[in-house]
Amino acid sequence: MIRNKKILITGGLGFVGSNLASNLSAKNEVTILDNNIFRRQPDLSSQIEIIKKSTYSLSTESAVFDLIFHLGEYSRVEQSFSDVEIVLKNNIIATNEVIKYVMRTGAKLIYAGSSTKFADMRYSSPYSITKKYNAEMISILNDMSSIDAAITYFFNVYGPGENDDEKYGTVIGKFLRRYQENKPLEVTAPGHQERNFTHVNDIVSGLNLVALKGKGDNYQIGNPKKYKIIDVAKMISDNIILKDSAPGNRLDAPQDLTKIKSLGWQPEINLMNYIAQVKC
Repeated sequence: MIRNKKILITGGLGFVGSNLASNLSAKNEVTILDNNIFRRQPDLSSQIEIIKKSTYSLSTESAVFDLIFHLGEYSRVEQSFSDVEIVLKNNIIATNEVIKYVMRTGAKLIYAGSSTKFADMRYSSPYSITKKYNAEMISILNDMSSIDAAITYFFNVYGPGENDDEKYGTVIGKFLRRYQENKPLEVTAPGHQERNFTHVNDIVSGLNLVALKGKGDNYQIGNPKKYKIIDVAKMISDNIILKDSAPGNRLDAPQDLTKIKSLGWQPEINLMNYIAQVKC
């Protein structure tokens, strides 16, 4: 576990960010930078400082941090086609401010890339293009020793505190909410697209290891078990309907866990067991 560090988490009021902040706050001084556009209210320790500003403000921040986890970007594939301006502001302009801050202060940057980078580019989107650009830029700067950085990639994160609203919710979050409301689960056609669902606690443990020992690109953090979306829906309910296929909805994303496993990481939580527990 990371200890005795000054840590900044951009997007720290979000799903992964709030879980990471809770994990790190016991042994470190943690600050969250998040303008909270989704008005989330995670249950966080009073020891965590929360700055309700955009990531755009980071380059002028006077405080110096040892580690920066940059999680505060726009993070939805299909919705990005209708949110292009928001995507560009949050994923290009804001991340440029993070890079400028890291270059000025020498903080180590742990960047959350997107696993869409590894998918067939026929399924690209405004979101995936901006995330790929950022990862490549950070990787180049790291290779040039202009910054100290490690780049991670998450695979379909689920767990306590995930977003379950219709537009921006996770697959598991939306399925479970619809099940609880006795509504049909909506599966995007064709239904046999595969995903590596990974519990947020496993993501957090991977981020800890990357921050401590990682450097460079390609730290993919994901459960190796693949599930078809239609099969996941059937674990939760028999009341299922197919909806039209959406742009950017890839059939698969290849996965290579070699680098994260070299740091000693292994996933511990199984999707089927989690669903069985939360349905009770």
